[in-house]
Amino acid sequence: MISKSLFAALLFVALLPSASARDWYEYQSENFKVYSDVYNGHVEDLLRDMEKFRQSVLLFTGLPDQPENQQLDIFYFQSSDQFMQFSGSRQIAGFYKDTWNGPLIFSQKGKWGMSGSGIMFHEYVHYLMRERSQVTYPMWYSEGFAELLASADISDSRVIIGNFPEWREAALVGYMSAGRHLDIRELLKPDLESDSSRYWNSFYASAWQLTHFLQLGGQGDDENYGEQTRKYLLAVSGGADPVDAFESSFGKTPEEMDREVRRYTNSRRIHGYKLEVPTYAKRIKSRKLNSNEAYFLLADRALDVDDEKLALEFLSNTDEKAPGWQANLSLKAVIDNHHDKDNTLPDAKIIARIESSDSRDYRVAANLSHYYADRLDALNKAGQWDKAYYDKALQYGQAAIAENSTYLPGYRYLWTAYEHDHAKLPALKTMMAAFRVDPKNLFLNESIGFYLASVKREDLAEPFLQRVVAWSHPGDTRRSAKKILESLHSEDEQEAEKTSEMADSD
Repeated sequence: MISKSLFAALLFVALLPSASARDWYEYQSENFKVYSDVYNGHVEDLLRDMEKFRQSVLLFTGLPDQPENQQLDIFYFQSSDQFMQFSGSRQIAGFYKDTWNGPLIFSQKGKWGMSGSGIMFHEYVHYLMRERSQVTYPMWYSEGFAELLASADISDSRVIIGNFPEWREAALVGYMSAGRHLDIRELLKPDLESDSSRYWNSFYASAWQLTHFLQLGGQGDDENYGEQTRKYLLAVSGGADPVDAFESSFGKTPEEMDREVRRYTNSRRIHGYKLEVPTYAKRIKSRKLNSNEAYFLLADRALDVDDEKLALEFLSNTDEKAPGWQANLSLKAVIDNHHDKDNTLPDAKIIARIESSDSRDYRVAANLSHYYADRLDALNKAGQWDKAYYDKALQYGQAAIAENSTYLPGYRYLWTAYEHDHAKLPALKTMMAAFRVDPKNLFLNESIGFYLASVKREDLAEPFLQRVVAWSHPGDTRRSAKKILESLHSEDEQEAEKTSEMADSD
């Protein structure tokens, strides 16, 4: 029998970050970047599958083969224990995360297959739709189209689109109590407040069913609804009521379309779409990360999943005599400062050492801007101000942008410093400069939309908040954005009624 003390010791070892036990590499194909400690052959297979899937999506949609604004980064873990530190579960194959650094997918070795690839494929479709289109898609179509493509079957020389998504089987087949079919009227106006996993499983499954019918039903005996679908999407993106737009675009009620979709699925006339896609044959580049670079990368990703404790565990392994120590320790200082309740500035000496090192690393500059912006925030809450902190927050934010004009955190902490000084115009100009760099970043659209609403410019905030509603997962952020938009539309209706009354009185 294992003693309690020995068991505790073993548990402690198991919970330590495992990055120190393995080397991390950066792999890069033409359109994807993977960071991984998995054997390189598995990583290269993953990259070739992603490249092949990307090519099939472009062929299916007719989109041109051109580079995206930002590459999608994938973190691929050898250890399920380390993956669980980021995901909270060993049972899931992977997950997607919007971040200030761009879109990320986390996955673990051993789960690559239908479930693992399905998650990556689904989220990549969302990413492409966001990157390539100016249309803000309704949720049912966005999710249904992603599900349609995510179940792609990839082989050496071909890809089949439109297969049955096995992960929605319970909701689609209905032999378990995991969900129920949602009719089209429900899909058009979903319950965004619901936190029921059964509801959303049914929503995704029903959205797949409708989208499959509209996209591929015309291959059989059913009517081709391609042009009507396009008309509907443009109408809804332009602000039309989803139900009214559906009836005017398709020439039938949601209930009438429901009957067509059910006949389509019940008669087993569901068709796949075959594409001839060659295997990705271009060179996949790779390079080994030095230890400080790997620890910084993992710590930064830990912050993306809101786990400062995990980030500090990685940063505690920093080699202060090796290249890159400034980035690691500046990030550590930012996190430590978040917990400096007594305002004792425990990392002041480290900050001074970093500043005297004359680093030209944009990550260091952004971290220092973050640090001083946070110091300003603490003083503001106490009714105080420090111009030296303010000047340094501006100085390092501007330096980060100068060193890497595509790195959004540099802009973020620069405009945060301006906000602390109530400098509305410089703050907004900095936000819009960042928007020109990455207009499809969810967090950036959130920041601009909510900031404009806070300064009573809801009219300017509207397009940013519309994107937040379209791209966010259910939760407080989407609810807040939706509430502002509904308030704005209510004011517009009241103004229109007043105008109409004045016209009638004349």
